[in-house]
Amino acid sequence: MHLKVLDKTSTLLLYLEQKFGIHFSSLLVAFILLCIAAIYVTPSIAPLELGRGYASLSTAPFDFSEQNNLRFRILTPLIAYCLGLRGSLYIIFPLIVALLFLSCIYFYMRKTQAPAESLLITMLVCFSSPILFLLHFQGYVDVTSYLLILLMIIFIKKTAVWIPLMALLLLNHESNLFIIPGLLYFYYIHTPNKTKAILNSFIGLVLAYIPFYFYRRYINEVSPVEYNFEMYYSQIKENIKSIAIYFPIGFFYAFKLFWLFPMFAIYYYWKEKNQQQLLFYTILIVGVISQLLFASDTSRLIGLAFPVILFSALKIKQEWGTELFLKRTFYLILINFLIPQYYVGQSVMIRFYPLPSSLILKCFGGIET
Repeated sequence: MHLKVLDKTSTLLLYLEQKFGIHFSSLLVAFILLCIAAIYVTPSIAPLELGRGYASLSTAPFDFSEQNNLRFRILTPLIAYCLGLRGSLYIIFPLIVALLFLSCIYFYMRKTQAPAESLLITMLVCFSSPILFLLHFQGYVDVTSYLLILLMIIFIKKTAVWIPLMALLLLNHESNLFIIPGLLYFYYIHTPNKTKAILNSFIGLVLAYIPFYFYRRYINEVSPVEYNFEMYYSQIKENIKSIAIYFPIGFFYAFKLFWLFPMFAIYYYWKEKNQQQLLFYTILIVGVISQLLFASDTSRLIGLAFPVILFSALKIKQEWGTELFLKRTFYLILINFLIPQYYVGQSVMIRFYPLPSSLILKCFGGIET
């Protein structure tokens, strides 16, 4: 079955690329996948939880007459404001960013992979926490971080590009500090001149930190917020207690069965004694998990590890060969759909219902999912 489906899909994708170009094809693939994801988990039609705060910021980012504890995370609301997607329209912007994010994954994969492999690898991220959480809890800024991280990876050999991207990354959310060591090490291993790599990494980090530091300092003077380093530091002990019981299942639900790819990739690198790649994976995963010392949205925060999924899939394809990779990945994605999607954070689990189920529950039971 998988051969027929993938062959027809590949033929269609190649036709679209020849007729409309790779850029349009990438956007179309992303749009279709995003629509499928919106059926798999019911999308909200209004900002939820912190999304409300970001939507409020998008109406007037520098109006300090109203208290808003999310002011440090200014990038996404500010861009939405500049594009006219303010207030109730704000949730459209993260969806646009999600579309760009998925299309960039597909485009990035197509540089070295065939359409079928590129599509399946893009699906590994689309049908996981980085996208599914955004759809359910509309308005969060995480997907902008994911796009910036992916662009840093794509342009890692161009310091004039990835340094500004890193500066924007820090202005989008302070939790991105935890993935920067992994990204800098990625730059290090892809730069032949190691001395130059270390020097550029230091300079880049300093340059990216300057706007981050001075913007936060300015906000602290004109409109202090509760979500600062002091608050996060003071609640480490309580935070660990709140996530401890559900941490394993929260970790699992970030990517569910797709964690098998990093597990196999790490095994293959260990057999090869490839210390460089093992260290890269370690820095990324440890950095991502370290967020949980300060924040408690377990499955959401672990979504920051999406580069591990992408790189692992490429390694697995190399080890298994194209035919076996396509077959196993195709069926793994289908099986993964059968596992109900949850958000796991603190000591709670919140079910993400498929759209058809939500519509039935609302129409016949008056239940809002």
